[in-house]
Amino acid sequence: MTTNAHKQNHSVPTAIGTIRQQAPLNRGIFALLSILAAILIFGFVSVQATPAQGFGHGFRARATLTPSSVSFGNVATGGSSTKTITVQNTGSVSLRLSSLTATGKGFSVSGLSTPATIEAGASATFSAVFAPIAAGAASGTISISTNALNSHMALTMTGTATTSTPAPTPTQLLAPSPASLSFGSVNVSASNSLGVTLTNSGNSSVTISGVTTKGTGFTASAMGAVTVAPNETATLTVMFNPTTAGAVSGTVSVASNATNSPASISVSGTGVAAATTAITVSPASLNFGDQNENTTSGSDTVTVTNSGTASVTISEAQAGGPFAVSGFSGSTTLSANQSLTLGVTFDPTAGSSYSDSLTITSTAPSS
Repeated sequence: MTTNAHKQNHSVPTAIGTIRQQAPLNRGIFALLSILAAILIFGFVSVQATPAQGFGHGFRARATLTPSSVSFGNVATGGSSTKTITVQNTGSVSLRLSSLTATGKGFSVSGLSTPATIEAGASATFSAVFAPIAAGAASGTISISTNALNSHMALTMTGTATTSTPAPTPTQLLAPSPASLSFGSVNVSASNSLGVTLTNSGNSSVTISGVTTKGTGFTASAMGAVTVAPNETATLTVMFNPTTAGAVSGTVSVASNATNSPASISVSGTGVAAATTAITVSPASLNFGDQNENTTSGSDTVTVTNSGTASVTISEAQAGGPFAVSGFSGSTTLSANQSLTLGVTFDPTAGSSYSDSLTITSTAPSS
């Protein structure tokens, strides 16, 4: 029993001693293999990642902006101004734009949606817009994110908003002067004409399309397709030609594209019968009866009356033979219904019967 126990004490330590000598070798091999694996994995990842960025700087996308900054100058509030920006890919691989934004009040971009790709050597454009809503100086920035070496690009924008003056509302106004016409008295079948000035008091041209009249005897000159510029004038002629005696009134209307169309002119006039000239003599005859020779009778009265409607001028009044006229001192004008009184006497020089005429010369057709 003692011997067997002794053998066991010697054999077991020998086996254990062997194991202790091999363990450091196994751990070294394991560590070496782990390092090799890590190198292989890292190299694989590096190789896979490199194409996304290009093989070195010589194979990367490169971006330039033209212009590099934008000044919009003065822009009226409520209006807008647009500038074109060019993105140029000067690299040898595709340029990828992941974002395009603008900051600053009133500034914006349009015309290029992201994400976008610009091939090597190619370019793309977008618009920078300044649309201010409040007066004053303004500034903003356009930011672009890409896969280029300069992966983030910024472009500054400046502008000044000015107070806008609204455009005047177009107006067309046609004003007649005078606005009424009075022709007074005009003989029947005669005519009288008066002018009217038409002024465009608006800020846009007025086109006259026609003229119409109401009222017997009134007419107007044609004015179709006449254009009157702002603050300019045109002349309209209105005529009155009465056909019967009596007062007449009417209206002249001028049609146009003016907002106060038609322009209206009131007209009035009186037609009168044509003037007449005539005289009447009363009595139509005189009888002096018997009168001694070389004596003068008493004076008999003769009345000459203007029975027409126009003035009559008497230029001569005389009687023949032994008859004489008094009361006429030379050229005399009688208005309508006015009279002239003449005296006629008889002065015979021999015994005989006498008869003669009283001759009155005037502007009346009957004299």
